[in-house]
Amino acid sequence: MRKLTLLGAVFGAGILAYSCGGGGTSSGTVGAFITDANDLRNQYQDISINLQHVALVNTNTGSTCVLFDGSQTMNLLELQNSMRLLDVVNCPAGVYNQVRLVISRDVNVTDTSGNTKTCQIDPARMMQMEDDTQVVCSENENTCIINVEVEDGGLVISEGTNEVAVDFEISDSDGDGNGSTVNVNVDNGTCTVAFEIEEIEPEEMEDHMMRMGKMWEIEGIVRYLTDTSFQVYTEHGMVIVVTYDGNSTQVNGGILQENTKVEVKCSNLDINTATCTASSIEIELNS
Repeated sequence: MRKLTLLGAVFGAGILAYSCGGGGTSSGTVGAFITDANDLRNQYQDISINLQHVALVNTNTGSTCVLFDGSQTMNLLELQNSMRLLDVVNCPAGVYNQVRLVISRDVNVTDTSGNTKTCQIDPARMMQMEDDTQVVCSENENTCIINVEVEDGGLVISEGTNEVAVDFEISDSDGDGNGSTVNVNVDNGTCTVAFEIEEIEPEEMEDHMMRMGKMWEIEGIVRYLTDTSFQVYTEHGMVIVVTYDGNSTQVNGGILQENTKVEVKCSNLDINTATCTASSIEIELNS
């Protein structure tokens, strides 16, 4: 079990296991997040993807840093106004000109009436929406590799702490008219999904958070619960200490107790000290 508190100027062996190739001796701590700006709750209550891989790539030098590797299913509609932590890694400092994702081609879509369909990512539609995005899907593996080119010369990882996010634009949040689409063909029952994906670079994060009114979010299992704090054990082994006010912090969906899965919105999240000040806590009873 690696502790997020090991992150900082000095990296222990557990953190170095997450280091990525690319040459050079300088590196930076990278907090990897996933988010969305707007939603389609007037039409759908769930648009769930299975995210398997996120990496930063320099296609010119071959330098790569894996930000996330595993299998995590998430409802993109729950990311509205949230910046959810995926993982924290050590990346070689430098410029990366591409964000690479691997996602299951199947996307579960549930409308407001509770009807659920298994849709498939439409590569042609996604590339039509964004000409800097390349999508290749494998029928055998039922996955799609999505390469998103970084604009304006690339994404810079510097020494110290960096915060990077992948932004799934489930609706037309940037106003370009190419908002995400869920197309259901009534005649033959097919369902396809397409969405825009953008990166949020370290120098853009603070402005984006303020402009969009977002809050940091962590997800995991509650351990060592007291009246003022508890620890969240995330899926990938990070341990984050959450402080809260037992009298005034809003708790939704159930009773806060040991071993429950929670989504915690943080008014402050420090990835170097592994601490979150809770603004609200959502209990996930069906997880």
